[in-house]
Amino acid sequence: MNFPAMILADLHINKKNLTEISYLFEVEIPKRYGQYKCESIIFVGDIFHSVSVIDTEVYLTAYNLMEKLSAIIPDIYIVAGNHDMYLLDKKTPLVPTYPFNKFATIYIEPHKMIHKKTQMLEFVPWPYKPKVTTEGVTFVHGTMYDVAKYLHLEYIQESDMIHSLNPKRMYLAGHIHAPCNINNKIYSIGCPVPNRFVEGEFNNRIGILNDVPTWEYKSILNNISSYNILKIKSLADLTKEKVKIGEVATWVKLKLYTAEVTSQHIREFKKDTNWKVITTREYKIAQMDSKLTATEVTTPAQVYKEFLKKAAIPQFNKNKLWKLVKKCGI
Repeated sequence: MNFPAMILADLHINKKNLTEISYLFEVEIPKRYGQYKCESIIFVGDIFHSVSVIDTEVYLTAYNLMEKLSAIIPDIYIVAGNHDMYLLDKKTPLVPTYPFNKFATIYIEPHKMIHKKTQMLEFVPWPYKPKVTTEGVTFVHGTMYDVAKYLHLEYIQESDMIHSLNPKRMYLAGHIHAPCNINNKIYSIGCPVPNRFVEGEFNNRIGILNDVPTWEYKSILNNISSYNILKIKSLADLTKEKVKIGEVATWVKLKLYTAEVTSQHIREFKKDTNWKVITTREYKIAQMDSKLTATEVTTPAQVYKEFLKKAAIPQFNKNKLWKLVKKCGI
């Protein structure tokens, strides 16, 4: 293995992110590979999202993209993650990425490799634990706090400080999706194309690891997918000007804190865009008073009218209203 190396984790390839994944392999990785003069690439777990049945289109797309990438980057390593294997008979693992060994080195069991005489590289797939504590680097699919626990280190989670750590060993971990680190020695790599919303700039990360003696690690932010979380406290907050556009996909999560914004307003907001919009209502919806009985009302209209009298705001829980209608036998 040669360095600098490009480090990626948690691709979670599935039907919903195939467009972004294709752009990652065909455009972003080659661009960053040349920019940082990398000589190898390491995927630290969770190539696929499904842990059982993988869609044929998803599998073939991933396989073909990886095979094409190997023509540009011949030195490819894959550390199996928890989404990359499942048990056939409670003990025999089936690893969907195993056929990728035609053009990549696959690790489904822990492996060690000597690098430049004094440095030890360690590859640790899920669910194994890191064991090497001498100089070098460990690539592990597991949370960085689990890594600290495995090494019997005392740490303070709030301040991310390690009290006892070999300063000449680095740990790069996949699994928790958000990039962060403990004492600049145990790193969570993050996702290059995340498939969920995370508060803050935790998205779209690719790592670059330089060679000894420094083992310098850089976390590079890309703009393949743009994830926007908008807090809507009034109708005036619902504006497209606040949305950052991604190169391939734009996700927008609208957190509504007001009943002023209606479904029609949201349709107008999405109009003439290809954005993927998710809406959540953060305010409390008026709940149906469970004391209403069949003796108080005799028609659905009366149920509705009685409910509106008790509701604090003009929104109502349709599910509870329907249950009450059925309960009253109307």
